[in-house]
Amino acid sequence: DIYGLPKIYKFTSADAGIHTFTNAVRFRMANIRELRVEDLVNPAIFGIQSGVTVIPTTPERLLVIPAGQNHNPGESPSPNGNGRINSPTPKLAGNSIVTELRVVDKYWNVTPSSSPVIFVETSDPYDSNPGLVTLSGGTKTVNIVMTTAGNQTITARDAGISDTSDLITINPKGADRVVAVLPGQTRT
Repeated sequence: DIYGLPKIYKFTSADAGIHTFTNAVRFRMANIRELRVEDLVNPAIFGIQSGVTVIPTTPERLLVIPAGQNHNPGESPSPNGNGRINSPTPKLAGNSIVTELRVVDKYWNVTPSSSPVIFVETSDPYDSNPGLVTLSGGTKTVNIVMTTAGNQTITARDAGISDTSDLITINPKGADRVVAVLPGQTRT
């Protein structure tokens, strides 16, 4: 985390070997963190402040992370960041998609004090939506099965906030039956 301080600072004679930064260090990723400062010419000259406890800020949004993607806490707030890295893994129709649901702060850190009941649904009109899901400690893992081939999404909603996953490619399985649709009938 480098937010709040310049990456490189050149001491001046007025510093007399000591410089106080007037803008604060801003850590964005919750956890036990450390701040290290070192000389660019001689890395043996350095200082470390260890054991800085960074806690999540106020719960602000939901985060849907389907299989293949990973949580990216500490990322830039929306709209520049989305709390996820990588892409969802394509799945065969009817196969389970392990999906992580999280309540996060503006920097995408899980807020463990939150345990809301959220509504989860997909864009697949032929699946069975998970519906109401209770998060515990700010997280919950659910298995979702979609059956319609194409690009699909998973959406979590709660009290006016929502998050929709990146597109998940659902591939058709091999044919296992023939369907005859006669004139005047529709396929369901």
